[in-house]
Amino acid sequence: MKNPQGSRHGEKLFSSLAEEKLKRSNPKEIAFNLLGALVMLILLNVLANGFLDYLISRQGYFLASYKWNLLTDLKQPADWLVLGDSSCNQGVVPEILSQELGGTALNLCIF
Repeated sequence: MKNPQGSRHGEKLFSSLAEEKLKRSNPKEIAFNLLGALVMLILLNVLANGFLDYLISRQGYFLASYKWNLLTDLKQPADWLVLGDSSCNQGVVPEILSQELGGTALNLCIF
């Protein structure tokens, strides 16, 4: 069943609510808000840059220590030792090298 006073009750409810009155902004307040937003943007960028530098340096340290542990944990000498930069690290698969050339291969490429 519909409330016969349904729409009138809603009108009374909304008319009794306080109306928000907006304050006019002056140029000084607008400049202050824009400057505050700019300072926050610069601060967040500086913090993000510092965090990413830390994260990348930690990743490089991890890779170097991982490769060093590969070398020190060898039970027997490798037949093929691959040294180089990051392109070698990403592009040379020791298992394929071992299959094609015979023997054991170790990829110690970093950075």
